[in-house]
Amino acid sequence: MTREFSVVIARESDWFVANVPELPWAVASGAKIEEARAAIREVVGNTLRAYVQQAINDLPSTAIWETITVDVPGRETSAN
Repeated sequence: MTREFSVVIARESDWFVANVPELPWAVASGAKIEEARAAIREVVGNTLRAYVQQAINDLPSTAIWETITVDVPGRETSAN
């Protein structure tokens, strides 16, 4: 399953720091912007896979797994 997230990358001293506003725990950095992009992709992917696996392990066999769709405004519709 592919999911899209907004990523904000800012220069902080000699590092590029990337974060995902929708996922406050998702922060990564790199000496180059490409490294920060790769690192944030890895952080988000690994953590979400771990969350899903944990949910699968913890759910009772009678649980119902569904997918929902939620409209969330992006930066183009946010107030400035």
